[in-house]
Amino acid sequence: MPTENEILNLLRSQAGLRGREIAARLNADKAEVNSMLWKLQNRGLARQNNAYRWFAVEKTAASPTQRQPEAPKQLTTLSRLCRYYLECLSLDDEAGVRVFARSQYALDYVELPEIPGIVTDHPVTSFPGVDNLFHRLRSDRERKVPYIGYPVRLKRVKSPKWEGFMLEPVFMFGFNDEALRPGQMPVLSEDTPAINFAVIKSLAIGNEAFVMEEAAKLAEELGLGEPDAPDFDEVVERLTQIREEWDWKEPINPRQLSSGEPLSKLEVEGIYNRCIVFGCERSPYTKGLEQELAKLQEVPEDRYKSTALGMWLERKVEPQQPSASEVVTLLEPLPLNSEQREAIDHALTRPLTVITGPPGTGKSQVVSCLLINAAKLGKRVLFASKNNKAVDVVEARVNNLGPRPILLRLGRGEYQSKLTEYLTALLASRVTEEDRRNHDEAEKDFAQTLARIKELHEAAQETMKLRNDLDRLEQQVESLRGQLGEDLFQSFRTLDVGVAQNGLESLKAAVNAATRGRQRFFTRSFWFAYRAKRFEQLRATAGRLQAFFKTVGLAPPTQPTSDSEVAAWRDFVSAVENRIQAARQTNDYFRKLTALSAAPKLEDIWQNIAQQRDKLAQDSLRLWEYWLRLAPARLSAHDRHLLGEFAAVLRLLTQSDEANQQAGRQVFSQYYKLFPSLVNMLSCWAVTSLSTKGRVPLEPGFFDLVVIDEASQCDIASALPLLFRAKAAVIIGDPKQLRHISAIPPRRDRELLHKHDLAEGHAKWAYSENSLFDLAISLAGQNDIIMLRDHHRSHADIVEFSNQHFYEGRLRIATKYDRLRRPAPDAPTVRWVPVQGVVVRPGTGALNETEAKAVVKELERLCIQQGYSGTVGVVTPFRAQANRIRDLVNAHPHASLLLNKLELLIDTVHKFQGDERDVMIFSPVVSNGIADSAVGFLKKTDNLFNVAITRARAALIVIGDLTAAKNSGVPYLSAFANYVENLGQTPRQQTARGSGTCSGPDYPKVAKPELVSDWERVFYRKLWEAGLRPIPQYAEEKFLLDFALFAEGRKLNIEVDGERYHRDWNGELLRCDQLRNMRLIELGWDVMRFWVYQLRDEMPACVKRVKMWVERPT
Repeated sequence: MPTENEILNLLRSQAGLRGREIAARLNADKAEVNSMLWKLQNRGLARQNNAYRWFAVEKTAASPTQRQPEAPKQLTTLSRLCRYYLECLSLDDEAGVRVFARSQYALDYVELPEIPGIVTDHPVTSFPGVDNLFHRLRSDRERKVPYIGYPVRLKRVKSPKWEGFMLEPVFMFGFNDEALRPGQMPVLSEDTPAINFAVIKSLAIGNEAFVMEEAAKLAEELGLGEPDAPDFDEVVERLTQIREEWDWKEPINPRQLSSGEPLSKLEVEGIYNRCIVFGCERSPYTKGLEQELAKLQEVPEDRYKSTALGMWLERKVEPQQPSASEVVTLLEPLPLNSEQREAIDHALTRPLTVITGPPGTGKSQVVSCLLINAAKLGKRVLFASKNNKAVDVVEARVNNLGPRPILLRLGRGEYQSKLTEYLTALLASRVTEEDRRNHDEAEKDFAQTLARIKELHEAAQETMKLRNDLDRLEQQVESLRGQLGEDLFQSFRTLDVGVAQNGLESLKAAVNAATRGRQRFFTRSFWFAYRAKRFEQLRATAGRLQAFFKTVGLAPPTQPTSDSEVAAWRDFVSAVENRIQAARQTNDYFRKLTALSAAPKLEDIWQNIAQQRDKLAQDSLRLWEYWLRLAPARLSAHDRHLLGEFAAVLRLLTQSDEANQQAGRQVFSQYYKLFPSLVNMLSCWAVTSLSTKGRVPLEPGFFDLVVIDEASQCDIASALPLLFRAKAAVIIGDPKQLRHISAIPPRRDRELLHKHDLAEGHAKWAYSENSLFDLAISLAGQNDIIMLRDHHRSHADIVEFSNQHFYEGRLRIATKYDRLRRPAPDAPTVRWVPVQGVVVRPGTGALNETEAKAVVKELERLCIQQGYSGTVGVVTPFRAQANRIRDLVNAHPHASLLLNKLELLIDTVHKFQGDERDVMIFSPVVSNGIADSAVGFLKKTDNLFNVAITRARAALIVIGDLTAAKNSGVPYLSAFANYVENLGQTPRQQTARGSGTCSGPDYPKVAKPELVSDWERVFYRKLWEAGLRPIPQYAEEKFLLDFALFAEGRKLNIEVDGERYHRDWNGELLRCDQLRNMRLIELGWDVMRFWVYQLRDEMPACVKRVKMWVERPT
């Protein structure tokens, strides 16, 4: 066994050896050497770095000849950001902090008789046991850091393997950075104390996932974020008052701690007036992130400036036009609308794309098609989300579109096994000539369909250009109708303006010849000799033009007998000129009207486009399938060799995991060596954002594109390593749904920004206040932000509140009602069941027993009495209410039927994020006795309410106190209560075939007369007089048809553009019209659109067109 001196001498001569290398050189047992090395480190004679290499520590006195420390290098912006985020993460540990209350060995904490640095000047190390604790923290490989905790909650914890007590400090006070440095006196920092998430998670009002919001709210209530922070004893006093429902077990007085039985001996859960000093390990969920941030802060600027992260830091993400070579032809194996298509095209060609995805707008379709197109283009893509479920959904959706997976999941366990199976299958596959022929045919069919769609869109644009041009001409001639009279105006339709212009020229020449002032000097001098002849010529010309004058509706003046009377003829010439100009304008108007009537009808174009889009989806799927089948042929011999090697490495890793053993450094070294080559061949990967470390190299621009989903819930810090690994980024989220929340008070965050020199110019990177989505939209250009607007999930009555209240009315409701599983066809889609109860505080939160029982009664009515078999969810803002409803359901005699038949989920909002149900039941709890703290909680959670109600597809049932909700002082809840009440009072739209009809030609009374234009009333009368019986304002799903006509089992929707008269039809109007027409066609309707210009000037032809439809043979 070697001596300590032998080990130290070896390290002095060969610094940086590992334990096994030292053992080999000294021919000693490795375990014994490691034991001695740790003893040397504990005594300060040796140290180990992060790479497990050992160095001797020389204890020599400082002298002038000692090497001076190197001057600190200048920090890059990225370095400062990483240091800032590392400090934020240490303060924002969502999991919270706990230590074991008891131990068979040394306790992980020391109970103190007073609070050092807060109410006493005694240093923390002056108390017994603290020096020993700090010594253990210095030598701890987990790099725990010390904290003071006060007061302390004792919590009983039960698990299958262990039962016992844990300590959860309520407030945590950190020390300065030098606290664990040998020879330094630990000093508490002047930072605001942090609130422990573990305590909030145990005692919070809302869902456990909402602890950060609760902690932030509590910090605000305590004034911890104010510039002039109160004294700590005042903070504690207020806490006991505003959270009196917490389980306080001792009088809380920071200046006089309780004595008696130590914490390790206590048996009753609750909060005690005790103080501890303890070591805190940073969250294991962010440990990998912290390590990557620590590496990123060392990266020089020239290595990251060309990455997505570098562009964000330098604000160089301005929109830029793609080059001709970058314009892509998109595969659409899933049907896409215009915004979805724009988002994908933008994402494939621009450095930054921000996609806003409100509920039910097809976000996963966009992601799936984006990944497929990126893969086909050979782009290296990484899809990431903090939400594991979101990654699962996209992975399944993308890979189900083809015969072999394209989106490969990184991770351990089953993910490694799946990847191994895929690589093995790929290597074993063989491409046939038939596969090649099928691919070429599919490519040809796809190109032809795409060309046909382009032609149809051009035809639609041409029709709309005709309509908009006609509208402008119609506005120009609008005043002429009154001036000319209808008969003359209509006569100008067929007037030959060229002939009329010739007549005008003849008249003008004769009048000029009869005007003395227009003659040359000689003629004027002898005008007496010319006058009579010129007047006669004028009379003759006027005589020949009498029919022309009648055509333009003007009567000529009397024949001139003197020079003074010629002035009237000159005025007459001007009048004729004006009439011809009017005729020309009218003529142009009617020509354009004729062209519009002859042009392809929009409704026909939309129907053809829909058919071609369906075909394009089929062609895309077929082309995608055969492109995937050709994958083995795209591999070279070298590629196959590398794939085989990587598959072997994955098998070793999988076997090690199954055997619960370490695979060894050499296996991981081979993994990291081969992975870049694998990504060159298989370019599309998925990972949860916090598990990227160890699976993807931390290399700049390793991927061409990173797609980050659920970005509104994502903090900026966890995205930095992802953005560093990519050249371009797609950021997807919805700030009106779940958001990133931090418990760090804004004041503390500002302090940290100043500390790291980021307050100027980088405030938008603030950890606590901005999500990744917030940062992205602040950096993006206007054209880089694309909102998905077609909503396909919910009935219009359900989603319309959110549409108006949260999304400024920008959503287009495109839901197919025939796919909704409604509880009853005639029941209201949104229904409020009035229930009055009393709200109590069961220790924490809010509970309304009467309301909970009413929810169970409604579930019983749906499932047992009505036999409903759709899926149902029950959502409430308060955890206590959710628990009570769940208990009542479990105790119900038909519990199994309720839970299984309805696939019943009862929970708070966070469990429903990304989910949906046919029927949602919402229990607001608000009623008599609700606490101010609960109302305050509701006021700050409008985004959670938006998530809650938009989970419903077919029906939304609210069970609660309607009056209390309206008077709650919670703006969105009051507005929603009024919205539901108004829905119930609005006259139901007529849907029966005979409703809305009248016994005469006068337009009948309808539910919404404000929508009826004058021309609809005129057209109704003309159709009636022609023997037709249209039904006005016929309701079909969410649409209100101008007219419905039925004939021998066929259905015709007649639309008049009265509401949009004199408005340019642009892309938005076209999109709404297209959506509407396509849905009606799917429901079996024929569609006819009539422009007001046609009704005004071609009414007989319009009526004839409708009659021809009625008389058409079936």
